[in-house]
Amino acid sequence: MRRARLLIGVAATALILASLPGAAGAADPALVSIGDVSVTEPSTRNGTVGIELPVTVHGGAASTVTVGWETVGGSAGLTDYVNASGSLVIPAGAAGGAIAVDIRTDRESEPAETFTVQITSVSGASAADPSGQVTIRPTASGLSVGDVVVVEPDGGLLGVAFPATLGGPANKAVSFGWQLRSGTGTVGVDAPAASGTGTVPKGSMGALVRIQAAGDIAVEPDETLELVITSVSNTSLADGLGVVTLRNTDVPPPPTPSPTPTPSPTPTPTPTPTPSPTPTPTPTPTPTPLPTPTPAPFDWQPPAGSIPAAGTVIYLESSPGDYIGQGLTYLYTQADAVIGANAVGNEVDLFVDGDEGWRLQFSEPDPGTAVVTGAWDDVGRHPFTNPGLSFTGEGRGCNQLLGRFVVDEVSYGMGMMLTLTVRFEQRCEISGSPLRGYVRYDFLDPTAPPPPGDAAAFGWSPLPGAVPDTGDYFYFESSPGDYIGQGRTELYTPADSTLVPDWWGRTFQFFVQENGTGSDWRVELAGRYNQTLLEPGLYDDVQRWPDHNPAKGGLAVAGEGRGCNRLAGAFAIDEITYVNVEYPNTPELRSISMRFVQRCEETGPPLFGALRWTAP
Repeated sequence: MRRARLLIGVAATALILASLPGAAGAADPALVSIGDVSVTEPSTRNGTVGIELPVTVHGGAASTVTVGWETVGGSAGLTDYVNASGSLVIPAGAAGGAIAVDIRTDRESEPAETFTVQITSVSGASAADPSGQVTIRPTASGLSVGDVVVVEPDGGLLGVAFPATLGGPANKAVSFGWQLRSGTGTVGVDAPAASGTGTVPKGSMGALVRIQAAGDIAVEPDETLELVITSVSNTSLADGLGVVTLRNTDVPPPPTPSPTPTPSPTPTPTPTPTPSPTPTPTPTPTPTPLPTPTPAPFDWQPPAGSIPAAGTVIYLESSPGDYIGQGLTYLYTQADAVIGANAVGNEVDLFVDGDEGWRLQFSEPDPGTAVVTGAWDDVGRHPFTNPGLSFTGEGRGCNQLLGRFVVDEVSYGMGMMLTLTVRFEQRCEISGSPLRGYVRYDFLDPTAPPPPGDAAAFGWSPLPGAVPDTGDYFYFESSPGDYIGQGRTELYTPADSTLVPDWWGRTFQFFVQENGTGSDWRVELAGRYNQTLLEPGLYDDVQRWPDHNPAKGGLAVAGEGRGCNRLAGAFAIDEITYVNVEYPNTPELRSISMRFVQRCEETGPPLFGALRWTAP
């Protein structure tokens, strides 16, 4: 999971307030928090799939709670989800409920997109986390299970729904088996043991798998449980692992103060004789007090020559011991990553989708104005303090932080933020090693990924005679130790197998089914996000499709139930032709010839391969 959103205990505020004079005996206020969902987008020309965002009641006893909500666009727009609003009624004493929304399907090949479900009103409680994020991941061929983030309730059981989606409408009913297993959390403690079967009806594109999360008030770190697909029929398995993250908001109670001892009576003193007058001493000059030190200005900048002189750029410098950046230095431009930003009132939300995924959020003090230039020191974690700061990514985030940021430049036009320059520093858990960053965002920056390289530079080809001179085929050479090909060399042609292509936009899929044996393989390719269609050339340094860097392209070769969790690879398209390219929605692939290499877990033994297909 490349994206994560952390929640610290607003309940801590309630506990602190409860310890103040005058609060004794007052009931802790009930809080509500909305969770997050990630779902793989089905691919078809039209249709919808339902998902559910969990809503948790925590922090105190509650009567009936009514939550008003609405959907709010982000990088995903109204073509990606069904705009909706409504209210959720949570009965008194219940651990929570769920908000149901629909995502739309399409056949566009596009990077991950997000929208939010915002709490607009609450009665019977207060909103602790009022924003739930829905991440629509790129489509995948076969059955995919999504991920869920939920705030752990203080007691009882809360229903959690995993979305299970298909790459397209099922020609037959798809059935699958599943089981809940322990991650960092424990089945039987953090959730009741569960397993079962699910069905996606013929013509449908998704279903929900429901489990229950168990609440407690133990002070513990966030925990995870895993939903594993154990079997599937009538389709392939694209992503058979769903993760539910249980966010903990419980905090230790304030310490009980020690009782003040009762003082003993003071005895009456014996009168002392009046002393002789003491000469008045010469007064000692009072020293002038030293000025109170002020925080040093945040004057950090990227090293000279480390960033380009113009255009959008993200530079990160992580110190040894920093949890978020892992002690590394990162640089991104729009030539090698997708970078986007959104400003709403006094808040900015910026994301980076590259070889890694990152998110920067910050807010300035005045909620009534847009972001302006200025400097803010000693800020806490957004969105729980204002001003606030949060930099997260790769599944990592701070529970607490101490930070500062400087907005050097910002401009607006066309009803949106056009440019932004900001520098920041954050320390996880208040005293951790610093992570420093520099952001220069330019909405009008024309920089884009370069065109593919020279396919002739791809250093591998099948040996002479290994593949036919004409006709369709799929061929691979698997090195000893390669997990996918198991060290074998195989050739499949129409004489012994069914070879079926599929394509949309800059994405290509190739399915191989060997006659009589059930052996099956698939090859999946994606071009760079600025391409309308795949083009001939070399696509180097690619990651696993569909979780790849959209600025570089993606690759996945899998078969016989085996696939890579992560991979490093490259592919060369030697020849590809389309017809009807003048009609953007209906280009038709006529032929393709390509070669590839992939290494599972990025450093495993290589799997080399090639395919050729020509339309009848």
